[in-house]
Amino acid sequence: MEMSSDRWSRPEALRLLNLMLTGTLSEIKPKYNPVTGYEYCSELSREGILSCREALALIEKLVEMGVLRKELHDTVASCRNCGSEVFIVRATCPYCGSLNFSKGVVIEHLVCGYIGLEEDFHREGSGKKICPKCRKELKQQGIDFLKAAKIYKCNSCGDFFSAPSLIYRCLGVWV
Repeated sequence: MEMSSDRWSRPEALRLLNLMLTGTLSEIKPKYNPVTGYEYCSELSREGILSCREALALIEKLVEMGVLRKELHDTVASCRNCGSEVFIVRATCPYCGSLNFSKGVVIEHLVCGYIGLEEDFHREGSGKKICPKCRKELKQQGIDFLKAAKIYKCNSCGDFFSAPSLIYRCLGVWV
């Protein structure tokens, strides 16, 4: 392996290779910091070898030579304006944008064919499930009724949807 003395310190490069060969340093995992992003050098710093820039350059060279291999560790979303990876995520109704929605289960009453939210089938006080259309009691799942799907209902506009829209708000200006 050819290394110019102006780019790497040979003793520190050998120390890095020795740590890898002995298994003391079997992998270099990134550490995440919400302000600065991912950094790879804390493990190397603990071992007292190389500057971060030099270590990463050496590691890239070892990857090019086929001695090491890169693996995908994570993917992150970043703000297209500032590059920040710090967000508030809001789930909203895809129709009106409201934050006021609830999750429910859709039930199909097999006797009369009524389909509605599970909460529509409850009778106050009795605890029994009563069909709002035919007024018959739902006794056994699979015979009297089926639970068809989980769904969301917007409490503002009344529409139903299978998944809320996700709105990301960048907090990069505050970090």
